[in-house]
Amino acid sequence: MRAARMYSRAQDRAGEWRARQQMRAISQLSKATTVPRSGARRVLKPARTATDTVRIRHTIRRTDVDMAELDPAQQRRLGTLLAENDPAVARAVRQMDQDEIDALTRVEMNSRTRSDFARAYDSDSVDSDEMATALKRYDSLDSDGKREYDRFVKSSGDNGVKFASELNTDQATDFFGSACRRTPSIGTAPRLRGDRFHSISGIGRSSLAGCTDYLTDAEETRYYNRIADAAAENDDISASEIFEEVSNVGDATRRGAVKRLFADSGENGIRLTRNMDPDAQKTFFDLGRKDRIDGFDEYDEWRSAVANAEDVDAEEAGRYAQRVDSAAKRDKIEDVDEILDDTTPRTDAVAGESGEAASAVRYADEGDEIEVEMEPGETDAYDMSVKGNDRSEYVEVKTRSGGDVDYAYISEQVSEMNKKHDNALKDSKLDVSENSQVLEIRTRSGADELSSAQNAAETVLDDRVRAQLDEIRLVAENGDTITVKP
Repeated sequence: MRAARMYSRAQDRAGEWRARQQMRAISQLSKATTVPRSGARRVLKPARTATDTVRIRHTIRRTDVDMAELDPAQQRRLGTLLAENDPAVARAVRQMDQDEIDALTRVEMNSRTRSDFARAYDSDSVDSDEMATALKRYDSLDSDGKREYDRFVKSSGDNGVKFASELNTDQATDFFGSACRRTPSIGTAPRLRGDRFHSISGIGRSSLAGCTDYLTDAEETRYYNRIADAAAENDDISASEIFEEVSNVGDATRRGAVKRLFADSGENGIRLTRNMDPDAQKTFFDLGRKDRIDGFDEYDEWRSAVANAEDVDAEEAGRYAQRVDSAAKRDKIEDVDEILDDTTPRTDAVAGESGEAASAVRYADEGDEIEVEMEPGETDAYDMSVKGNDRSEYVEVKTRSGGDVDYAYISEQVSEMNKKHDNALKDSKLDVSENSQVLEIRTRSGADELSSAQNAAETVLDDRVRAQLDEIRLVAENGDTITVKP
């Protein structure tokens, strides 16, 4: 009991000391500035310790702000802001003029978001005009929109404040607007898949450019981070462009796929989406949604790998998606998932996998009896088997997306073909004695430009002591083929 009484008395003395310190600080602040004692009391009241009180008083005395020009609510908000003991916030307040302090404290918001605004100003992520614009955008939102804005800036930091300042009023309302109301959920948000299709652009505006669309909280946080950083760090990307790219997608499932791509690949995904042909773009984001591809579900990872692939432009990416989609629609092609697997996570496999898809479709369309199986067997052997219409062959497809199809290149591919043959000999499900072995080389050349490649292939086959193949097929861009046999 005695110890309890001693502790209580100590607490009382400490409280009395803090109160005296605060009264002293109020008096000193009022004398040193134009703020009346009542205003000084409001500014200093949020201080939790005597040290906080001294620090807030010191910061305000070093500003050029006329505290008397702030209304009582603004004075209280300024005190709450400085009571967080954040050096970046204190520096920002000392640098701000009267108008900037007025703008920062006039809008009602939670203290964390106000601190985010101040830190963005301190880091030079936003200037005075941009901060004022971002604050106006915040003030124009309803309560749900403001909560989403808080989430956005919490996730994306300084760059998020800048991002918001670049949106116009209507865009901000759509990006953070009332459609962002959240419903309680347990676990991971669902990713709906259906058969309803819409054009990826020009389908009416969506107010879901910013939030939800079946994204998990972790996915949404990455999305917010990446788009804010992409707009801040790349001269060719703006917040308005990102808003338009996403909000013009009328279908919620597809829009979620777009957001996950931006979340995973940032500026690469944004540029890819911007530059892709609309029809190819639709296929790229809908791949596997209607014509399901058995054995493959990693579409988000696949899209990100394509976007991040070096030397793969939007045209090539769109072509790849459309070729895979064409293969998926043909019942005569089995194991289409094998055309996607190597791309995830290998970003250097896009051109090769795209070429395999195109070849599979070409073979499947040669006749009603043709059957194509992708990557037959159990070893790393051939890309496909083609059977029917007097065909029985294993085909290895190589795509020369850049450079000449010359002697050195063809010789290298023949060596690879020998390795495939050796692997096939160890595979009980493959029979090289009953199936022709074909090396197909796809080129970007016209049919009339293949003569040099033909000559090189003939020379290679003449020179090679070991070439485990029955023919080389040189395929032009339009599908025309020249055959070279040993």
